[in-house]
Amino acid sequence: MFFFFFLKKKKTKAQLDHLASARPDLWSLSAFVETYIEKLTPVSMTKYRNVTWDDIPIDERKGFLTVLYTWACQYLDQPVQRSLKSSILFAFVNLLQQEDKYHFEAFLEYLNIPRKSQFNSKLVQTFEKTTKKEWGYGTLAEFGHSYSFFNGYRNTPRWTATSDETLVKEFLMKLFTDESSWHALLQSEMKTQFAKQFVEKNGKKSIREAFQELIDDTVLEQWEAEGYLYSGQTANAANYIEKLNKLQGLNYVNLLKSFVHVCTFFFFLAMQQSITCTACFNKKNIVYAVELEFVESNPKYVDMKTPIEIEVIAKNTGEILCKVFEINTKSYFREKQTDLKSDMELDGFHAAHEWVTTPTFNHPFHRVRVKISLPSELQKKRGVVFIDLIANGQHSRAIIRRGEIRTIERITARGHTFQMLDESGELIKNGTIWMSGHAYHSDDKGEIDIPFSTDPKPQKIVLQRNDDPEFNVLSSFDHKSESYELQCGFYLDREQIIAKKVATVLVRPGILLNGFRTTVKIIERPKLSIEIKTSDSQGVNKTFNNFKLSDGAESVAKISIPMNTTEVCVRLECQVTNQSQNKKVGLEKSQTFRVNGIHQTSQIESFHLIPAAADASFLVALYGKTGEGIARAVCKLELTHHFFTKPIELDVMTDHAGHIHLPAMHGFQALEVSHGTVRAKWDLECTLTINDTPRTVHMIEGGALHIPFVLNHHTSSSSDAKSAKLLLWDELHANIFPEHVHYDATHKEIVVHKLKAGVYTLAVFGHSRHITIHVTQGKLLDNNFVVNNNEILQLSNDRLLQISHIVGNKKDGVQIILNGFGSYIN
Repeated sequence: MFFFFFLKKKKTKAQLDHLASARPDLWSLSAFVETYIEKLTPVSMTKYRNVTWDDIPIDERKGFLTVLYTWACQYLDQPVQRSLKSSILFAFVNLLQQEDKYHFEAFLEYLNIPRKSQFNSKLVQTFEKTTKKEWGYGTLAEFGHSYSFFNGYRNTPRWTATSDETLVKEFLMKLFTDESSWHALLQSEMKTQFAKQFVEKNGKKSIREAFQELIDDTVLEQWEAEGYLYSGQTANAANYIEKLNKLQGLNYVNLLKSFVHVCTFFFFLAMQQSITCTACFNKKNIVYAVELEFVESNPKYVDMKTPIEIEVIAKNTGEILCKVFEINTKSYFREKQTDLKSDMELDGFHAAHEWVTTPTFNHPFHRVRVKISLPSELQKKRGVVFIDLIANGQHSRAIIRRGEIRTIERITARGHTFQMLDESGELIKNGTIWMSGHAYHSDDKGEIDIPFSTDPKPQKIVLQRNDDPEFNVLSSFDHKSESYELQCGFYLDREQIIAKKVATVLVRPGILLNGFRTTVKIIERPKLSIEIKTSDSQGVNKTFNNFKLSDGAESVAKISIPMNTTEVCVRLECQVTNQSQNKKVGLEKSQTFRVNGIHQTSQIESFHLIPAAADASFLVALYGKTGEGIARAVCKLELTHHFFTKPIELDVMTDHAGHIHLPAMHGFQALEVSHGTVRAKWDLECTLTINDTPRTVHMIEGGALHIPFVLNHHTSSSSDAKSAKLLLWDELHANIFPEHVHYDATHKEIVVHKLKAGVYTLAVFGHSRHITIHVTQGKLLDNNFVVNNNEILQLSNDRLLQISHIVGNKKDGVQIILNGFGSYIN
């Protein structure tokens, strides 16, 4: 299992293909097959991990399952893979049927997989007699398995005995009730071998005759009778009623849980055809079920341009009373603080519209599909409508929403700042947010501010657009407390720490409010303290009260360095006002610079790592206290490389200058050197440069993103770009995308471009941190947000400040060439 865990995390689909071509027996291992299937996931589905299955756009789900279905039909042909294949085909056929679409080829392939169901005992018996000797036990597909390629999504459809029978019966009933569907099946172009054979073999047979090898004849006879009656045909209705009673007993019709006693119609049919309908003479047993159900393909949300129209399946209902309630979302959401549900109590509500529709039934078994269009007054209004249908003792309800309000939230000095968007992604400039009895109104920019809380917790809010005040939407957000953090960078050049000289300390402050940067103007009473410690305990302390801080430049403090300095500690202290709690909060940040540490030990020599100027080579220098080279010293080297699990150990000797010359160190992570009791260790990945790359970035589909990155060696531009080893793959490590990433040696940055929507991972050889890239599609707003039907995502800046070149020398001056903008540099 560890081996397949490694495959799942590290190997791409192409690598698994190569592995399987060398080891075909791997296809018989379920762990390998499941790992491979996960690599088939389209990259666009990676952003829906941990999302409820029904909440994923249906086009995305269809694309995903279509890929799996095509692959399963082509490759899953071994007996041990039948459960897996059944689960894939079931999910595919079931999803299409929810849209009232019927995929004949997929259904035939699914039906041909042997498993123990309520409707195919004959097929199972034949299968076990003919194949068990060849394949052994355990070759039937088994219900209830859970597979990794589905586990990343919540509430995915499970293949069970009940769902299996429901799907098969619904498909067969479609054929029995609609003869044109059967003709369409026979004329369909089939690609799989079994489907082709089925069509060729059964082109002139009836539906029941065609499926006798796959489904028990008694089950087919029952479904055929039900299908005939449900279709509304009358010519042989009495015959099929008689068949149902023979198959299920005299009380068969009772199983349909009917509420209406009707027998005259069927008695009349029986008399016409000279057929004795036994059940017709027992009125108390002639009970026909009433059905009134909304079809699954009905919309739950309708945009402003689409007419609201729903469909219901009705049987034996008579007149259908249609009631439409317009829910006052403004009062309901504020009072109930919960979303609308179809089982809500309607007592006390008055229907805004009410009418009666009368479907035409040929007889009480006849099922009809009824279209119900809402009144024209509701077709252009935003809101939530509650549709209540009542017929012959049956009740069906549905909720349809038209219009939407979503929010963009930012943390600012004012608290939580919201902007509201309508269903088209347009900014709502005049809106209100209601929370806990308080109304917060938008300003002239369309921004709504909610102060921080003294009791942080998830909070329900009601969103309202003031140009349509009756339309409200219930939402929520994480109401935070007001929390400040001081970030501060201190810089003191070690070459300035010289006795009796003046050193300059640079201070660059930053204030974070709940993790988001805000202005340093809110800082009060800033104080910079510098404490200098010496080896003779004659320390020096200096304090700068009301130390001047700025958002646009570093602050400077100058100090005199005493003799025998060992440590310089710089501390910035300040206060900010917590507005929500009405109190002052103290903040501080400090950093210590240590020098001359060798004087605190008995050592008289130390190691120094000196990078070469021309390439990626290094000098390891062993110097004494006064800087003299220690010649001919035998040293032990220990090198750590990306491709080796154990360190590489070497014995080397310094030259006449005390140097050890190391070649190009590509791929090496760490270097440790020792001579007697003297030791030193360096991280080679950040010796020359430290790339503080972001962990996660966001970009728009088809766009470009520039990530500052400096390689750990100095080479020419051409070899620099060539030596940058970049690897971009999707989140599941299924495919790599080398054509969408390259290194720009001129500007010292990684360029990612023209990616499709999805989640990707970027790795740089020699750099331990991977970068997650979220790519989305949709409408780009002015505030650098992208909005679509499923998400609102704030984009990362497409180009950041970067020092691309430093040219010149100390004598003539240095020129710093920048790439990017939006910040400053000294």
